Amino acid sequence: MRKKWFVSNFKKRVILIAASLCLLVNSPIAYAASGESEYDEKYDEVLEVSSLDEDNVNTDINDFFYGGMEKLSDDPYHFDYSNMPRGHQYRVGDFLCNGTSLIAYLGNEKNVIIPEGITCIGREDVLLSSAFGGKPVVSVTFPSTLKVVGQYTFYECMDLKTVTMNSGLEKIGSYCFYSTALETITIPESVKLVGASAFSEAKKLKKVNIKGKDIRFDQRVFEETPFLKSLYNKDKVATIDNYLLDATGYTKAKFVVPSAVTSIAGSAFFLNCDVKEIVMHDNVTTLGSEVFRNCENLKKITMSKKLTTIPSWAFVRCDSLEEITIPESVTEVESMAFSGLNWLEKINFLSKTTNLESGVFEGTPWMAAQQAISPFVIINGVLIDATKASGKVVVPNTVKIINDEAFAGNEEVTEIILPDTVVRIDEYAFWSCPNLKSIDLGNSVKKIGESAFKLCPSLTAVVFPDSVEELGSYMFKDCNAVEYVRLPANLKRLDDYVLSDTSITSLVIPSSVTFIDRYALSYCDKLEKLYLSYELDENSYILGGAGSENFVVYYPQEEKFDWLNKYIGEIGSRIAQSNYSLSYSTLTLYTSWYGKQLQLEDEFQRFVANSKLIWKSDNTKVATVTNGKVTPVSTGTTTISATYDNKTYTCTVTVKDPSLNKSKVTLTKWDSTFLFLLNAKTSDVKWTTTDKSVVTVLQSGMIQAKKKGTATITATVSGKKYSCKVTVKN
Repeated sequence: MRKKWFVSNFKKRVILIAASLCLLVNSPIAYAASGESEYDEKYDEVLEVSSLDEDNVNTDINDFFYGGMEKLSDDPYHFDYSNMPRGHQYRVGDFLCNGTSLIAYLGNEKNVIIPEGITCIGREDVLLSSAFGGKPVVSVTFPSTLKVVGQYTFYECMDLKTVTMNSGLEKIGSYCFYSTALETITIPESVKLVGASAFSEAKKLKKVNIKGKDIRFDQRVFEETPFLKSLYNKDKVATIDNYLLDATGYTKAKFVVPSAVTSIAGSAFFLNCDVKEIVMHDNVTTLGSEVFRNCENLKKITMSKKLTTIPSWAFVRCDSLEEITIPESVTEVESMAFSGLNWLEKINFLSKTTNLESGVFEGTPWMAAQQAISPFVIINGVLIDATKASGKVVVPNTVKIINDEAFAGNEEVTEIILPDTVVRIDEYAFWSCPNLKSIDLGNSVKKIGESAFKLCPSLTAVVFPDSVEELGSYMFKDCNAVEYVRLPANLKRLDDYVLSDTSITSLVIPSSVTFIDRYALSYCDKLEKLYLSYELDENSYILGGAGSENFVVYYPQEEKFDWLNKYIGEIGSRIAQSNYSLSYSTLTLYTSWYGKQLQLEDEFQRFVANSKLIWKSDNTKVATVTNGKVTPVSTGTTTISATYDNKTYTCTVTVKDPSLNKSKVTLTKWDSTFLFLLNAKTSDVKWTTTDKSVVTVLQSGMIQAKKKGTATITATVSGKKYSCKVTVKN
């Protein structure tokens, strides 16, 4: 299991990044972080960048990281941010941006108005997140377009007294307003999530106006504020309106959630060792993360029938729980929700949800019991665990989703075959499977999450089915043995680091791909040939640190690719027009695949938009073709052609019948052997015998001699019969 970051006091969280570089240049920059392992954005935590000179923290950081960034305008309030693509970093006035995100503020104004068009402040996918951290800002006004205020955005802005939030804001990140001078704040109705410690240590915060009714408050949002202290009743329970914010000091054995409460904040019962039973009324719809964590004596809990999400770490170390019922209303169970419950043996899973994150039941007796029954632990079609599978693994066709970390850390699996029922593969699904050599992804997967194959050093090739529309970042992180990747024909973009660390030498970009992120091909040091797609946007990055000394970019014969000239100075003459050809000049198919479509290897099709190709079969009685997919009809030969730009490219297709591996067999009584139909799908073949008393046949093709005599075994597929004469001797 991957370790998660636990962030403690900012000033104490100091780990120098690139220490040798800092020493050489006498840089005051240091990363401030603490934790047990690598950064993981999935758990909504972040590493911070600090300076040993706290007075100049942002100036130092921004000069170091952004000093050479392109400046597009001096006027941030009359600039169109909406057309800036994600991955494009630039500067407008004192604002450093990436796409429509404001990632850092360089100025020193006390009253700051965030420009219209900005949708996010800070970036949760990078280490730098404290966009205003330590700045002398006194007031901030959000634009109407803002959706997200990222983690640590105004961390320790100790002069910040006023923040005007906009209607339309949806998320306030963790530690966002930590240790500020805010006295009052209004949280708009549109806000759905307030992150951990968002307003903690705001020593002057006395009044909070909460407009929404369904806001999820994560752990310790208002910790050490006058506002929270003013809410406690005689039972040491803090509530406001329909929100239960804190009950950590409650001392009675049974706690009945007040009927007016619809939302219980994160860590509301954290470390409460007195409560043994909790009863929720059905009004409760929302829980914050770690809500019951370390309630070691909690033996019974009645959940609301309207609860929608069981949050991350919700019941961790509730060691007295032996049974849990997950209501039908639940639509998502987040990571580690019930992990490590040493006595949890029974789970009543009434919910039909397929949104189950990693490690939900990890380390529980219930999980151990399921693993003892089968190497595949499946809930509602979600494969949540296969860490006990070994060798060649064929995933059951009842599985629709491969869950986060389903195979993570499995050292025994060597080959994985997924059924066509699988439509989604989640993050880190096959993470750290050191002996995994091959994987068949089936034909129906639409989305594969971030780092799905991370740390699979034995994996050499991956063929993505054309059904895939989205590939996550860091797909092959530390997979240096991967030499071949076939991208899917329906992929829309290549995200950052999606193919980094591979050893591919050639890559074809499908015609469906319109954008390549800046670092999509970084650390592809052996890449020699890159074939661009017809629809590629001119804002794409075709280098991004990729390429060997022999690196050549091939592009379609289209005037629209004049924009490639901007790369001439970097890679000189190594930009060339493509010489088109079909990937097969000859192809053999079999009638046993009647009704099944085979797609011509489509390197050609990927260069050119599908609408520009004209496909034709010279003899449709032998084989037909539709959008490059060839379907055999009957035995014979035909020519498949594709025409583009007044040029025609051809492939000769021969269609044959399948054949039995044996036409005659002699056996001794009780002997057995296998018959199989070459070039036919096993599941489509029907086997029969003319005399079961002489020889029997299973649908697998295995025959067994019963007594002396002769019989004929027949294999039938696609209406055709293929026979073998069997003679049995005593």
